[in-house]
Amino acid sequence: MQQTRLVDLGVIVRRAENGVQVKEQLRADDPQSAGPYQLYGRLGEGRTGVLFNGRSEDGRQVALRVVRPQFAADPAFRQRLAREASALRRVGGPALAPLVDASFDGPLWLASTYLPGPSLAEAVNRHGPWEAETVRSLGVSLLQGLAALHEHGLAHRDLTPRNVILTKDGPCLVDFGTMGVFGAVSRTAIGAPMGTPPFLPPELFRPPHDPGPAGDLFALGLLLAYAAGGSSPFGGGPPSAVLHRVLHEAPDLSLVPPALREAVAACLAKDPARRPSLRDLHGVLSSAGPLTRQRLPEQVAALVAAQQPEVRQTRPKLLQDGLARLRSGDLDGARALFQHALSDGDQVVAPVAMNALGLLEKLAGNIDAARHWYTRALPLSGPDEARSTLWDLALLEHEEGTPEAARHWLQQVIGTRDPEYLAKATRTLADLEADQGDLDAARHWYQQAIATRHPEEAPQAIAALGELEKEHGNLDAARHWYQQAIATRHPEEAPRAMVALGELEKDCGNLDAARHWYQQAVATGHPRQGVIAMCGLGLVGMELDDDDAAAHWWGRAAATGHSAFAPVALIQLGLLEWRRGDVNSAYARFRQVVDLDDPDSSPEGMFLLGSLAEEQGGPDVAREWYLRAIAGAHPETAPQAMLALGVMQAGRGELEDAAEWLGAAAESEHPEYAPEALELLRSLAGRQKRPGFWRQALGSVEISFGGE
Repeated sequence: MQQTRLVDLGVIVRRAENGVQVKEQLRADDPQSAGPYQLYGRLGEGRTGVLFNGRSEDGRQVALRVVRPQFAADPAFRQRLAREASALRRVGGPALAPLVDASFDGPLWLASTYLPGPSLAEAVNRHGPWEAETVRSLGVSLLQGLAALHEHGLAHRDLTPRNVILTKDGPCLVDFGTMGVFGAVSRTAIGAPMGTPPFLPPELFRPPHDPGPAGDLFALGLLLAYAAGGSSPFGGGPPSAVLHRVLHEAPDLSLVPPALREAVAACLAKDPARRPSLRDLHGVLSSAGPLTRQRLPEQVAALVAAQQPEVRQTRPKLLQDGLARLRSGDLDGARALFQHALSDGDQVVAPVAMNALGLLEKLAGNIDAARHWYTRALPLSGPDEARSTLWDLALLEHEEGTPEAARHWLQQVIGTRDPEYLAKATRTLADLEADQGDLDAARHWYQQAIATRHPEEAPQAIAALGELEKEHGNLDAARHWYQQAIATRHPEEAPRAMVALGELEKDCGNLDAARHWYQQAVATGHPRQGVIAMCGLGLVGMELDDDDAAAHWWGRAAATGHSAFAPVALIQLGLLEWRRGDVNSAYARFRQVVDLDDPDSSPEGMFLLGSLAEEQGGPDVAREWYLRAIAGAHPETAPQAMLALGVMQAGRGELEDAAEWLGAAAESEHPEYAPEALELLRSLAGRQKRPGFWRQALGSVEISFGGE
């Protein structure tokens, strides 16, 4: 948690230093660098990768796309990406963000020139559709970029309003990871079509599934219709419904001005052969000339200007020095530098410094001070930073256990309708309502999080709904949501849901179903859930009296060496071998657990070695192992070993030693072993001829002894 907060603070400081507004700060598990580039914010993410703000040592700003591991592990994907990068390096033009760097050794990433400015989607969402002549100019500019790509054998394949950036020099095409060479496979490694509905052309869904340059013309027609009318001519709703309309229905061009309608309709022809060429479309639109900032709607031009980076030196340097002090543990020095950065009233640096102070005070445990700085920063922040501050306030209150305040700030975050924050805020609010026992509200917000289709938050919300329903005994509903989580194929949530289903079915006595889901989890190869599933299969084997199956799965789990579950598997395997009469193998398993020197599992191994030695007639050896288990001070194993040692010594007639250890077990207040030890002490006292001694023994555990 501390490292996460330091990362957050570093991101905020780097925003001021770089003079760039980021869409989202880095997450805890995001890389901090890629090659020579320091990463300081997120620009967006797609199916194949995440796009980051990056900065080189010499100050060059880049948009750097890191490819997701599941795609980077596919040799065919790596080869295709290398071919694309080679072709992209040769492409240049006024409406393109040129590729400046790439790495194909280890993690895959590509870096292009960072283009500050809003996307076409942001501009239209904020300020509405454009006039026909402005849209014509937009088309002329984008045709220049597409022409440069097509001349080098490349198609964009994801031409959407999000991927058009409005810069001070005009609109530019950017790529979020689906640009491709003509004739290359148009699907990702997991079989899903590349691109974004409804901007996918119909031919992508028909053999040979390669839209080529004509697919970009289809997307351009949709993009121009969006700029002119503010919505897609194929409507909204679920992607499947949108794609059905793309494939089978005529577009609704009623919002497109008549002067543009014929050109847009031609681009949206279902048959790619009937769409115009780039040259023909340019001839229709060219009278307007390329789009410049002067030709933009006034409010959009102001939006472009507001997102240009500013050059600042002194105050960001103070923030960087403050961050260095914080990382070294000098909280007072860091606090002084952050407050110094506030002193001249710089309107850009001030909210950043206040956010930095908020994070610092939160890290220091000064929660009221953190609230103070966050709430001061909020009215001074721009829209992007304000969303981040609202989220920080919501998390602070959630972590502090103040549900009313957390609910207030989470609802504020949700009210921004920002896609990234909407997903995590709705899921967090659902968690809060579940903790407060409001099941209907929790279900509502989980389903809202699922509806965002966020690649991380939605699967987590689905799995959380499964846990919620299981916890409250709604097993059929739990099964439904677990299966939905599995269907997402999320690398973490799907294996976890398989294990949860296995446990649910095992608890219900449906051992064949339990075995099925555990085996599915093992097959995923997940480093944690796979081992848990192996342990689950061992338990199923024992339930079915199939010792061979149990031994197989316990053995596989033990062989993984997992720090938490391999010791459990070794213990279970030892117990099974002990039950079979293979004492030597059982001894070897328990000794392996002891040799792990793990504070949780090793004391249990010592206790079991003591029990084994006692059964085999070695009381002195048993006593040594019991004493070692007691010395481990484990809250479960130590009282158990005290009880066992007391019972063994009572059986040998060593009553004073027995009283000592039974008394210690009773004093442990363990819910199972303490009452048993007390009962044994009373039983022994009632049969002995030295009532004074037993009164003293029982008195040591504060038990009233009535009479001699």
